[in-house]
Order: sequence, then C-alpha cells, then structure tokens
Amino acid sequence: MAILEIVEYPNDVLTTPTTDLTRDEIKSSEIQTLIEDMIETCLHAGGLGLAANQVGVGKSVIICRKPGTIKFITVINPVFMKGVGKMNSKGEGCMSLPGQFFNVERWKKVTILAHDREAEQKIAATKSKKLAKILQHEMDHLKGLTLIDVGKKVT
Repeated sequence: MAILEIVEYPNDVLTTPTTDLTRDEIKSSEIQTLIEDMIETCLHAGGLGLAANQVGVGKSVIICRKPGTIKFITVINPVFMKGVGKMNSKGEGCMSLPGQFFNVERWKKVTILAHDREAEQKIAATKSKKLAKILQHEMDHLKGLTLIDVGKKVT
C-alpha cells in the first residue's frame, strides 16, 4: 500500500467529471490497489472520505469511513436515488481545499445505487447523517464539483 498525494484545488482533475468503471475494471488489480492506497491515504491524512480524482485518478471510486470506526466502505459508480430530510452541514471541509470551510445544504439520509469492491451492484441507504454527508461530499467530487461550487464559504 502507498500513501498518495492529495490533489489540491484548482487542479483540473477536481473539476472534471470522473468516468464509470466496468465490472472487469473494478475487479482488476489496478483498481483494487487504488482502493487500498486511497484507504491508506485517507487514514494518514485523518480524513473521512476520499474520491479517486482527489488523488489524480479520474475514475468513479469513493472510499468512506464508517462513522466512529476506522473501517471503510467502497462505493463505485454511485447513482443518487433519493434523499430524505434537508440539513445544513456547517463548516464542512475538504482535503483538496485545506484550511477552507463551507456551509452546504445536504440530505440527512440518502439512498444510492452503486457497485462494491467485488463489482456487485447494490442499493444502499444510509442510517447516519454523518455517512450521508460524507457520501454526498464525495459524490460531488465525482461530478467535478468542489465545496466552492456547492457551498457558501465560511468567513
């Protein structure tokens, strides 16, 4: 495993939508290594989630830390299906925008359709507001959006 360099804004990879992976690509050693390296990088940086484009890879891969643990879930090719209950995420930060914080309107719970790291497609619904916020944040990255695009900077 390796610790990867986290790309900082305004790098073009952060503002370019990522591409989906095929089932064979998901199972490839290249993507499996990327997932392990992203987890290692996120742990090293003290982050809660990371999108592949934040480490310079334009693929639709996210890793998210399960709240209150050091365990991670892998989300590949996510599609937003439903959101429940609006909330204001106050002072949300991002490893690609160090030292900057934004207020962002997010859903309290989300349902998504995505592949896991074994390339199985599943529907998943969050139970935790924290995980819902992390997923939405990382899914924004996959669309080429940063907190600058979706939030209001805290002064």
